[in-house]
Amino acid sequence: MIEVQTHNDGGNIDVNGTCLQGYLNDTQGQQLVEKFGEPLLGYPTDKVEFEWNLYIESSSGYVPVTIYSWKNYGEKSFDQIRVWNVGGKNKQVLDLLRQVGLRPSESPSFW
Repeated sequence: MIEVQTHNDGGNIDVNGTCLQGYLNDTQGQQLVEKFGEPLLGYPTDKVEFEWNLYIESSSGYVPVTIYSWKNYGEKSFDQIRVWNVGGKNKQVLDLLRQVGLRPSESPSFW
């Protein structure tokens, strides 16, 4: 089983240098809570209102991954968001998320 560390584990997860790599479509926030714990919370006026910071184990070490709402601005509640952005330093993060049971895509379902 692949090890996943989250911001909820108490350690600092350095996500500097990550950027958009893909999306989690048709995914409820509660599914992510069950898998990774509670998200970090921003404000409804922030570009990122809900976010998970992760390290996922790979053959080359731990890889930083972010899952986040983007420019929701409080328009949808946490329970209404169905498309989440996935950030990382390269597309490898999509494969890593597949290995932990999620189904990321390179394009959002609303386009």
